[in-house]
Amino acid sequence: MGIKTGTPTETEKDFKSSCIQKSKVLFYPGNDLRKLCKTMDYTPYKSGEKNDEEEKPDNGGGNNGGGEAPDPSL
Repeated sequence: MGIKTGTPTETEKDFKSSCIQKSKVLFYPGNDLRKLCKTMDYTPYKSGEKNDEEEKPDNGGGNNGGGEAPDPSL
């Protein structure tokens, strides 16, 4: 993480968060993440288009909250 201070201080005790003028996170991906990104398949996203999944209703699973769960010991 890089931090730019706007107000320098003499001691560590005098330093406060208000002395920080700007900060940024420096991220360097490791070898595993770089290899993973190279092997992944990407598809471009087009805004405004509907996917087939969005149009289909959810037919399976879940609980609609209308009743008791069956007794698993039977």
